[in-house]
Amino acid sequence: METLVRIKDWLKAFYGKYDIVIVTLVKFLIAFVTLKLIGDRLGYIALFENPFVLIIISLVCSLLPYGLIATVLSVCLLANVYKASFEMAVIIGVFLIIVALLYYSFHPGDAVVFILTPVLFAFRIPYVIPLMVGLAGSIYSIIPVACGTVLYYLLAYIKGTPAVIATDSKISIMDLPDKFLSIIDEVVKNKEMWVMIAIFAAVIVIVYIIRKLPFRYSWFVAVGAGSILLIITAIILKSGESLIMILDSCVIACIYTVFKHDVDYKRTERLQFADDDYYYYVTAVPKISVDTFYKVGDSNRAADSSLKNKTGKKEKVRERQ
Repeated sequence: METLVRIKDWLKAFYGKYDIVIVTLVKFLIAFVTLKLIGDRLGYIALFENPFVLIIISLVCSLLPYGLIATVLSVCLLANVYKASFEMAVIIGVFLIIVALLYYSFHPGDAVVFILTPVLFAFRIPYVIPLMVGLAGSIYSIIPVACGTVLYYLLAYIKGTPAVIATDSKISIMDLPDKFLSIIDEVVKNKEMWVMIAIFAAVIVIVYIIRKLPFRYSWFVAVGAGSILLIITAIILKSGESLIMILDSCVIACIYTVFKHDVDYKRTERLQFADDDYYYYVTAVPKISVDTFYKVGDSNRAADSSLKNKTGKKEKVRERQ
C-alpha cells in the first residue's frame, strides 16, 4: 500500500509541475485517436488517412477546450459521412445539433465523455464508461454517454450497410423523405443500442448513489455493485465476450478508485461541536499520504518502547521483593 501511495504522490507532484503539457498532450491524443478511428472505420476521404493531416488537426485541437474539440471532430466526421451518404450526413448532423443543445443546457464539462464513449466502444472496453462516469461524473453525465452510444451505433450502421445508405443520383426529391424514414427506422429498431443505453444509465445511477453514501469503502462497493449489474446483464444476454470486457473495466475502475479516493478509514474521527444555533456532528476521514505510514510507525515504536519500560519496571520491582 505504501508503494501505491508513493506512486500517487509522485504522479500528483508531476502533474502539478507539468499540468499544462499533460493536458495538452491528452487533448492531442484524444483528437488523434478519434480522427484515426474515423479514417479507419469510414475511410471515404483519403485526406483523413494521411498521418500528417491528422497530426495538424490534432495539434489545433490540443489548444482548444473539449467543447470545441468535439465541434472540430464532428465536422471531420460529417465530411466523411457526406462522402458516403447525403441522407446519413443530414441525420447525423441533426443529431449532433441536438447533442450540442443538450451539452450547453445541462453539463458543459461532459464533452470529453461524449467523445470518448464511441472511442471506447471501438477499443472494445465500453463497460468502463458507466463505472468511471458514475465515480467521477454526475447524474447529468448519462446524457453524453447515451448520445455517444447512439453515435457509435450510427457509425456502425454506416459501415455495415454501405449499399443501403449510398446516395442514389437518380432518386427524386419527393423520395428523399422515404429514404430518411427508412434509415431512421432501421437505426431505431436496433435493440442492442437501447439495451446498452439503459444498462449504462442504470449503472451510472447506482454507482453515483452508492459512492455518495457515508459509509466505509463506498467507492469500492459502488464499483462492485455496478460490475455485478453488468455481469448479470451479460449472463442474461449470453455474451461471454462481454464478461471479459466487464472484468477489465472493473479492474480499471478499482485502480482509479485507489488513486482518487485515497482515504484511511482506520483513522476516522467523529467530532462534535456547537454554536448558538446548531449542534454539529462531523465524521472526518483523513486521506492517505506517505506521512501516514511514518506516523503509524512512530506510534507503534512509541507503544513498543512504552511496553518495554512498563515490563522493565515490573521486573525491577520483582527483584527488590
